Amino acid sequence: GFATGIGISSNYDSNVLLSESDPESDLSLSVTPTVRYTSDPEGGAKMVVSATYVPSANASLNNSEYNSFDQSGSVSMIISGSRTTISAFAGISQDSGADSLAKSQGFFTGTSVSIGLQGSYQLAPRTSVNAGWSSSLTDYGDGSAVGFNDNSFNIGGFWAATERFSFGPGLSYSTSSSDNTGDT
Repeated sequence: GFATGIGISSNYDSNVLLSESDPESDLSLSVTPTVRYTSDPEGGAKMVVSATYVPSANASLNNSEYNSFDQSGSVSMIISGSRTTISAFAGISQDSGADSLAKSQGFFTGTSVSIGLQGSYQLAPRTSVNAGWSSSLTDYGDGSAVGFNDNSFNIGGFWAATERFSFGPGLSYSTSSSDNTGDT
């Protein structure tokens, strides 16, 4: 099943470049179509693949230097068994705008990529364990803030007291690296 849509928005910004001493205002117009796909629109399939693509044409009404074409896309897959569920996702996003962390003021474009894998296994009717991993990488244009890289790992176990309330232990570990902050 495919689904489509379109959004049109206008935005007034009194300080486009986030300047402390010389604010510059701008009025922009954005047109954002959306295309979505799912292999199981009715629900209930053992394997579901979904994808989304969202381009965005942005026009500055005061300064054509700030015109941009941004876009994002993602794909995910969920495989469900009687006791096991495995899901994976990947996404990419390109966004434009002022960067408050930039070395110099300006209008920059950044790209972010993320991927992940999650799994769960039901040990008993009310008890399950899960584990996951995700990673993201962000990169900005020249003269902008330095990009960064994150990795996260998690593992946990849960007991369901009711249909909507469960609790249990969980451990997570994250790493982050950037030329600005180093490794964490």
